[in-house]
Amino acid sequence: MLFRAFLTPAQHDDAEANGWRVTLNLRVDDALTPSEWDAGIVEPVYFDMAFSDIGTLGDRRWRLRFSEDPATGNAVVQVQDDGQTVMTDSDGYHEYVLQWDPATEEATLTIDGAIALTGLNGSGAGSWAADGRLDWGLSSSPGTGQGYFNHVKLEVASLEPMSGDLNGDGFVGGDDLDIVRSFWGQDVTEGDLLSGDPSGDGFVGGDDLDIVRANWGDGMPPAPVDVPEPITRALVAAGLIVIAVPCRALRRR
Repeated sequence: MLFRAFLTPAQHDDAEANGWRVTLNLRVDDALTPSEWDAGIVEPVYFDMAFSDIGTLGDRRWRLRFSEDPATGNAVVQVQDDGQTVMTDSDGYHEYVLQWDPATEEATLTIDGAIALTGLNGSGAGSWAADGRLDWGLSSSPGTGQGYFNHVKLEVASLEPMSGDLNGDGFVGGDDLDIVRSFWGQDVTEGDLLSGDPSGDGFVGGDDLDIVRANWGDGMPPAPVDVPEPITRALVAAGLIVIAVPCRALRRR
């Protein structure tokens, strides 16, 4: 089963000028390997973001392929064409954020708030090219694999960090406070948000806590993860697609 959405021309222009970010909350359940994907034995659970023309790159796409490590049950993510692969440290649902920076024209992948892969250049979109097209699900039908999408969220326009949003999920709340608490009293790299230093002084303490508290509740809370599980061996999409534009968010089910 395949799902698809498109940016409007105005949203495409915003994405090209200011960057874009896609957030996926997803659980995979299948004992596949990247070598099986490449051999065409099975069709993977995947996400694809494609443009007919973006920046100086021309047509470009970024595709993430998801599976499960047969030995551990942990999720495996491969950036198709780029070749980089990363595995999560547990099974179950994880939040994947793919963010494109117009300054470098490269994307970064974070998993559960931690940077996993950087310098992702994407590849030629070819027949996938469009003025901003999202696809997620199975890449053909019939396909093999299970993927449970809790939500898919696309944000375009300025991606400047929200004050107090240390993990970059677009909301200032308990997860950001937990980061400060985890690094409390430590010397860290100046300004490293994931190490709890929004004040930029290289030390995690009261100033950092005050920034989180001052912005508490700002942004859009992440969608909950308690979605029904499908009975059959099929891919299910549940939750939201959010196209975020300046001043307001448009939601579609």
